[in-house]
Amino acid sequence: MLGLTFPYELTDPDNIPDNQDEVYFPVPRTHMPARKRYKLVQEALSNVTNIIRSNSSESDCTKCKNALAAAKPAALHAPGLVPNAMISLCKDFRFHANETCEEDFASNTFGAIWTQVLAYADVEGLDGQYICHSLSEKFCNAPTTSPLDTTKLFPKPKPADVQVPKASGERIKVLHLSDFHLDARYAVSSEANCSSSLCCRSDNYNDLSEQSPLLSASAYGSFLCDTPYDLGLAALQAVGPLTGTGKGKHDDHLAWTLYTGDLVSHDPAPQISKAFTLYTETSIYGMFKHYLSGPVFAALGNHDTSPANIDSPHNLPGRLGEQQSWNYEHLAGLWRHEGWISRETADEASTHYGGYSVKTHYGLRIIAFNTGMLLSTYLGIVHSLS
Repeated sequence: MLGLTFPYELTDPDNIPDNQDEVYFPVPRTHMPARKRYKLVQEALSNVTNIIRSNSSESDCTKCKNALAAAKPAALHAPGLVPNAMISLCKDFRFHANETCEEDFASNTFGAIWTQVLAYADVEGLDGQYICHSLSEKFCNAPTTSPLDTTKLFPKPKPADVQVPKASGERIKVLHLSDFHLDARYAVSSEANCSSSLCCRSDNYNDLSEQSPLLSASAYGSFLCDTPYDLGLAALQAVGPLTGTGKGKHDDHLAWTLYTGDLVSHDPAPQISKAFTLYTETSIYGMFKHYLSGPVFAALGNHDTSPANIDSPHNLPGRLGEQQSWNYEHLAGLWRHEGWISRETADEASTHYGGYSVKTHYGLRIIAFNTGMLLSTYLGIVHSLS
């Protein structure tokens, strides 16, 4: 047993807690008194505002990158004050609704992350173009893909005399699962046709009726909702009988299962936390082990982190480079605990952002790697050359 215990409040549908996780800011380049830090941020806000409101002939892309450059000193010298400054700008220029500005740039959602990006990015170069394009396609066009020199990515060249193994003709059964999105806070009989955000929640309604649901959420889910336990369990329980791959002695076991990411529900950013992510991962991979025959090989999805869509490269300085390591270590430990990968492979996965390579007993090699910094994942199968 893992010996993990999670508090009931984490999944209470009637009282969903806000994220109280530690946030990570860059270490300030200088030690300023609070008054000077505040003044620096106010000057940065004024400079950014003037750039945005200017009537210069510069393109919107150039203005956006100039605004990032004007804001960068605040991230370098007073990082803890930057999220509130971004919220202020967002509201003043109506980039989003006020509530969305709070959600997108608060310290406990993406504010600290944006501060890191602002501090370490080349905001006047290619990084700035990517950032401005992500903020709005009206600011900058999507950058063209830079040429990639792959000659130094591999320790040795591909063998000239490699032989592709001949097909054995043997058929195996492989299951592919993706985007489970378990909603452990799903509320049966709540509004399944809500006006915004994630439906089938006690705190979400249809604007036309807050007294009673227009469409009541059933135990087995609804189109605008994530996966309740009843639906998820029913689906997993059906795999064996429908495919003849149960755990009975007369069944053909699954050769393996590929899981290509996205375990966690689509909660608003303030309600996603480290504990909720760990709980969801533990729950789902435990269900996979119980109901699926054969090993499960997984890749991370963009929702398998806290905050969602975020992974931090190890080459960031100090603690910033390890701010997501809790997740890689937990996932690697779960996969090893379930018997799907070895200790050595788990060590590889925990070190390399949840990515690993493992050779199956069918002679095929599974390569899973996490490109969460680009908000996508990849899991591939190749013939083993070893």
